[in-house]
Amino acid sequence: MSLQQRIKWNYPRRNLTVGDIVIVKEDSLPRNYWQLARVSETYPSKDGHVRSVQVVLGDAALPADGKRKGPVRRLDRPVKVSPVGSK
Repeated sequence: MSLQQRIKWNYPRRNLTVGDIVIVKEDSLPRNYWQLARVSETYPSKDGHVRSVQVVLGDAALPADGKRKGPVRRLDRPVKVSPVGSK
């Protein structure tokens, strides 16, 4: 028997930090409808890698004054690093 090698955390990468802008991928939506979000909290694991974060979702369209009308929406999401251009 042979085991598959997991390559996700083998190369050193910068951890996500509070304030980073990320894309929230939704499988049910096409790419041009994915939302942007800001990292508001990080949850590091025992080995020091940030594997999940809390994000604040951006509004689809802000009014002319640039202020939110509704409450802030927060999500806890796992970190998934894109293989394109990462290393």
